[in-house]
Amino acid sequence: MKSPSAASSDGQTPSAFSQSTEVEGETAEDLQWRLEMDTLKEYEKMSDVPFTAMPPAVGLYNPTEERDACGVGCIAQIHGKDSRLVVSDAGKLLVRMSHRGAKEGQDGDGAGILLGIPHDFFRKVTHWSFTLPERGKYGVGMCYLPQEEAQRNEVMDVIEDAVIAHGLAVLGWRAPLPVKSTILGPKAKATEPFIAQIFVSMPKDQTPEEAQESPSTTKRHVAMVDPSSLPDDLETRLFVIRKKLAKKTKNLYVCSFSSRTVVYKGQLQAEQLFAYFDDLMDEDLTSYIALVHSRFSTNTFPSWPRAQPFRMLCHNGEINTVSGNRHWVKARESTMGSISKHRVPFFKEGAEAEAEHQADDSSPLDAFFPVDESIGSDSATLDNVVEFLHKGGRELEKVMLMVIPEAWQNDDQMAEEKKAFYRYHSCLFEPWDGPALVAFTDGKKVGAVLDRNGLRPGRFWITEDDRLILASEVGVVDILPERVKAKGRLMPGRMLLIDFEKKQIAQDDEVKMAIALERPYGRWIEEKAFFLEKIARPLSEEEIKVELQLDDKKMMQRMKMFGFTWEKVEMLLAPMAKRAAEALGSMGNDIPLACLSHLPRNPADYFAQLFAQVGGGGG
Repeated sequence: MKSPSAASSDGQTPSAFSQSTEVEGETAEDLQWRLEMDTLKEYEKMSDVPFTAMPPAVGLYNPTEERDACGVGCIAQIHGKDSRLVVSDAGKLLVRMSHRGAKEGQDGDGAGILLGIPHDFFRKVTHWSFTLPERGKYGVGMCYLPQEEAQRNEVMDVIEDAVIAHGLAVLGWRAPLPVKSTILGPKAKATEPFIAQIFVSMPKDQTPEEAQESPSTTKRHVAMVDPSSLPDDLETRLFVIRKKLAKKTKNLYVCSFSSRTVVYKGQLQAEQLFAYFDDLMDEDLTSYIALVHSRFSTNTFPSWPRAQPFRMLCHNGEINTVSGNRHWVKARESTMGSISKHRVPFFKEGAEAEAEHQADDSSPLDAFFPVDESIGSDSATLDNVVEFLHKGGRELEKVMLMVIPEAWQNDDQMAEEKKAFYRYHSCLFEPWDGPALVAFTDGKKVGAVLDRNGLRPGRFWITEDDRLILASEVGVVDILPERVKAKGRLMPGRMLLIDFEKKQIAQDDEVKMAIALERPYGRWIEEKAFFLEKIARPLSEEEIKVELQLDDKKMMQRMKMFGFTWEKVEMLLAPMAKRAAEALGSMGNDIPLACLSHLPRNPADYFAQLFAQVGGGGG
C-alpha cells in the first residue's frame, strides 16, 4: 500500500502540504513522513466516513468504486456451546491467512473477529460497575468514538438519548475498552478511534410503556418514541437505534449493536488483532462462533470502519454489479413496505400506514433509511442490505439466496420448486454478482455461500467434537486427520448452514428445498407474472411489412452520426437479428504453439489460461 497522494478537488495538494514548514534539525525523510501524517489528518476531516483517512473523489479516483481481496474464516461449535478453543483457533486461523491481508510496515489493511456474546466474560469485567441480566436479555454496542473528550461526551450523550427514547435502559459503559495502541502503525494511529462498549437492556419486568417512566429514562429531557410504535424484540429495537444514530452524528461508527454478537475489528494486521484488544487475550472470553477476516485493499484505502467482519457477514470477493445494486436499493426505498407483525409504524400496511404517512409526511420505513450507510465498500453495502432484509422478517439463509443465487436459468436437473423460487425473486431483486465467498451469521445460524461461478475458494471440515471449520484455504487450523468426520469444498452456488437452535448442520439441497417449499412460488408466477409472448402474438414474416424511407446515402450518414461501424453492424447486430442471441467473439491468439516448435521454449509457453481473470475482493 502506498501513502495517499491524490490532489484536492481544486487541483491543488491538500492544505497540510502548503501549511507545513521545516523544523530545525529535521531530515528530508522526516519532513516527508510528517507531511504524509498531516495529509492523513486532512483527509480524515474531509471524509464523510469517520475514522477514515481517505482522499475525496478527484480526477479518475472515485471512493465508491473501491474493492479489495481478503481471507475469510469461520469456526463454530454445532451444539452452540461456548468454548475458548473456538476463539483461540480462530486467532490462529486468522494469522495463518495473514498473507491474504496487506500491510505496510506496522500498518495493516484491516482485521477482525465476530463472536457470540461472551456472557460470562462480560459479567466478570462489568460486575464492579453494573449487573448484567441473563444471557440474551441485554445488548452490547461496540462503538468508535472521537478521541477528543468534549466531542466524545457529546456523542455518548446522543447514543444514550437514542437508547432511552426507544424504551431501553443504559446499564453502563466500558470506556475506554482496554487496547494496546503502541502496536499500531503510524497511519492506523493517525485515525485511531476511542473504542468503547455500551450495555443496554429492557428494564426488568417492565413493559415498553413502563420502561419510559424508569429513572434511567428521566435523567435527561429526552423526546420519547411512542411506546406502541416500538418493536417487541430487543434485537430489532437495537437495529432501529443504530440506524437512527447513523443519521444523527458523523463522529460515530457502530461496529455492532446486538444481543447475540459482538465485533472486534480495526485497521490492523492479522497478527495485531489479539494483541491490540486485551479482551481477546483473556482466557475467560469464550464463544460458540467466530468469524474472522483479513483485508487486502488491492487498489483502495484502508480504514477502521472498512475492516471486517461487518455486523452480519464477512466477504472475500468482488461485487461487480455493486453500482447498479446500490442504485436499485436507493430507488426502491420510496416504495418499500413490510408485512412484519412488529407493532411499529414503519411496519404497518394499507390504510393505516397511508394515514400515518399523510399525517407526518414521512415514509413508514424511514427509520431504516438509507439502507446503504455509504462507508465506501461493496462488502459493507452488501452487509447493510442483508441486515435490512433479515430484520424485515426473512430468514437469513433465504436472504443470502436472494442476493447470491446459483446459476438456475439453464439447469435442467434443478427441481422445479427451486427454479420457481429463483424465478420469482429475480422479478423482485437483482443478484449481487461477482466472485465471492461470504460467511454470514445472525447469532442463531451461521453459514457460508459461494458465488455461482465458484471463483473464490472455500474449504470446510467437520470434526468429531462437532466443530465446523471453514476457510479460504486448507492448513489454517491444526486437526488430526483421524478427528475429521467430513471435509470438502464449497461448490459454485452452494451453501452450508448451521442452525444452533436445532443443533444440526444442513447441506445445500436440504436448505434450499426447505425454503423453496415454504411458498407456492410456481403458482404465484403462473397467476401473477406477465410474459411478453402472452401479451402480444408474434407476427409471421408474411405479416411484417417494412418500408425503408431512407436511401442508402442518408442511411449511411445517420449510421455514422450515431456511431455505427461496419464491425458493429456485421459482427454484432446482424447475428442478434438472425439468431435472437448476443454474438460471441474473441480477439484470438495467433502466436505459434510451443508444442509444435522444434526450438527450445520457456516452460510457461506450454500453458494457457482457460478462464478470464477476475481480480479484486470484498471490501
